[in-house]
Amino acid sequence: MLEPMKKILTAVFCLICFGSFAQQEVLTSNFMMNKLFYNPGFVVEEKSPVLVAQVRSQWLGVDGAPNLQKASFSMPFLNNRVGGGLTISNFTAGITSEQTVSAIYGYRLRFGRGSSMLMGMNVDLNSYGVDYSDERLKFIHNIEDDPSIINGFQSKFLFNVGLGAYFSSEKFYMGFSIPGMIEENIEFVPEENGQSIGVRHFYFMGGGDIELKKGNILQPNLLIRYVSESYLNLEFNLMYNIEDKLYLGATYRNGGISFGVFESASVIIGTHLSPKTLLAFSYDITLSSISTYSAGSFEVMIKYRALKKGSKRIGNPRYM
Repeated sequence: MLEPMKKILTAVFCLICFGSFAQQEVLTSNFMMNKLFYNPGFVVEEKSPVLVAQVRSQWLGVDGAPNLQKASFSMPFLNNRVGGGLTISNFTAGITSEQTVSAIYGYRLRFGRGSSMLMGMNVDLNSYGVDYSDERLKFIHNIEDDPSIINGFQSKFLFNVGLGAYFSSEKFYMGFSIPGMIEENIEFVPEENGQSIGVRHFYFMGGGDIELKKGNILQPNLLIRYVSESYLNLEFNLMYNIEDKLYLGATYRNGGISFGVFESASVIIGTHLSPKTLLAFSYDITLSSISTYSAGSFEVMIKYRALKKGSKRIGNPRYM
C-alpha cells in the first residue's frame, strides 16, 4: 500500500514544484553553527578564515524530495573591522533546481566590553531551472495543449541583493536579515499564463550562553522566518556544550498548513575533530503527515577554521 502512495506523492510533489521557487527557502537544522547562510553580517564575526561545507537530504524515501548542498568561505580584514566571503549552494526539489553564488561584505562597529554591531551585504547570482521533460511528470491531457507548460529543460539567471545586521556580545547574540531584497520573476511562461515570484524572506535569530559549571554551557538558540502569505516559521534549539569538545542538541520546528503544526524535531551532535575542525550531524524526525512516507531528514556539516598558531578556540554561541 505504501509503495503506490509513494509514487502518487512523488508525482504530486513534482507538479507542486512548478511554483515551488515562490514558496519557502530551505532551512537547515544546524543553523546555529552556520549563521552566514542566513545573515551576511556574520561574515565579520569570525576572527580567522573559515571554510564550511554542508549537505542536507530531506524526507528520505520520497523520490524528488528536497536536497541541498552548500559551501562557504569567509575571512576578516583590517584587524577584524571588515570581512569578506563567498557562498555557493545547489538545491533540487522535484523537477526544479537552483544554484546560487553569493559575494558577501561586512563591517564591524565596536561598542566596547566585547560587544559589536556587524553590518553585512550580499550580492547573488541565481540560476533557476525546471525540467518539464522529467519522466516522473504525469499529465491528463497532451502537454502540448497547455500553453503554461514548456517542453524540455528551461533555465534563467537573475541577480539579487541582501542586507543583514548582527549584534554580538560575550554572552548573547541577535540578528536580523533579508537575504533577498528583490522579488524576482522566476516564471518561464508568458505573464498572461501566470507568474512565480521569489518573495522576500525575513529572518531573526538570537541566542546566548548559560554557564552551568566550569566547561559546561547551555546554549539556547532561536530562528524566526517570516514570508508574506505564509505562516510564521519558528525554530527553537537547545545546545549543551561539554568543555567545548562535544555538542549535544535538540531542535523543534513548526510548519505545515498552520502556525501550530509540528513539522519536525531534530537531534544534533557535534564534535571537534581537532582545534580547527568541527563536525556536526543532525537527524530530523518528521512530525507532519508526510511522516507516513518519509524516514526523516539528514544533515551533515563540517567547519574548518584556519586558526593562527597559539590561538584558542572560543566556545560561545558566536563561534560554535
